[in-house]
Amino acid sequence: MLDTLNRLIDLSTVFWLFPICFMLHDFEEIVVVEGWLARHRDHIRTILPVKTLRLQQRLDSVTTLGFARAVLLIFILLSAVTFYAVQTLHSGGAGLLLFVGALNVLFLNSFTHLGQSLLVRGYTPGVLTAVIVLLPYTLYAYQRLFAEALLDWGAIGRSLPVTLGFLLLFGIAVSAGRTGTKKEER
Repeated sequence: MLDTLNRLIDLSTVFWLFPICFMLHDFEEIVVVEGWLARHRDHIRTILPVKTLRLQQRLDSVTTLGFARAVLLIFILLSAVTFYAVQTLHSGGAGLLLFVGALNVLFLNSFTHLGQSLLVRGYTPGVLTAVIVLLPYTLYAYQRLFAEALLDWGAIGRSLPVTLGFLLLFGIAVSAGRTGTKKEER
């Protein structure tokens, strides 16, 4: 089956599926996050340790608009990384390394959503598309990059600092998306 899929899907298409999968996933989150948090805020507070008070306060400030702003910033960054990776694909180097770093974040994000759902023992925003879209896409992308000899375990290791950098940038984007949003009265 993978051989057939590999023949049907051009390698650059595999790359361009990245921002598409990201947006499908984040559309699910954008649509439900504010309402879901409002309905589950008390339950979340009972399962999170007291030490996470700052996280709980941040959750109180999440709005649909603020979250959508953060997603837009991240989408622009991921689209630029994808464009650069496709343009420099056969010359190797930084484009592929950046792409794999971003792919690692998407892969790890799948497990974050699964962990959140296990923690609350139910649906959490983004878990459906994490399982149906992100996880299959990232596994296929890794497989394809390995099959095309563009990726090996050494390159995965070299991409880890880039992955950490993206995690930091995404955290900044989420914080920037919250700037100027309303605080819910308690």
